[in-house]
Amino acid sequence: MLGLIGEAISLRSFSSLWYWVAAAVFWIAATGRVLGISFASVNRARGGGLALMQLETMTQIAVQIWVAGWQKWQVLWVALSAATLVGLSLLAFSYGIEFAQALWFLVFPYLMIMALQLRLALRILGEDVGDKALITMMYRFRIKVQLIGFTFISLTASFAFFHLMIHGYFR
Repeated sequence: MLGLIGEAISLRSFSSLWYWVAAAVFWIAATGRVLGISFASVNRARGGGLALMQLETMTQIAVQIWVAGWQKWQVLWVALSAATLVGLSLLAFSYGIEFAQALWFLVFPYLMIMALQLRLALRILGEDVGDKALITMMYRFRIKVQLIGFTFISLTASFAFFHLMIHGYFR
């Protein structure tokens, strides 16, 4: 019984089904939103009308929140992001802790996506973006996130495969 409980909370991430479920949920959530706005709303806005006006309103609110948060907390965001990434990198690749390696493969792309979202928010705020341009920018952002997701899922799976081949499934 204790062995089963220990296996359920084991820090061996790459051989755990729960890690891969969490990674899948993470990437589904990451590609499903642009600036916190559901991508279904972007698709509905392509038809124009009320959905487009709602998208513009939601986008302006989201952009204001992103930019205000950045202007107020930019030093803290950069410091915490850098400290988290450096700490995880050291634990993962210098000390070889598998749990830190698994987290690194989620945190690093998440920080990349956050930076892209901030860049998109600043761009929308800085430019006079029209209806079609706004939808195009959001589609392009989603494609970038999907490319990052595909790249990191592939890297994670490859790294996990080699890690399990070298260190073995059972320890």
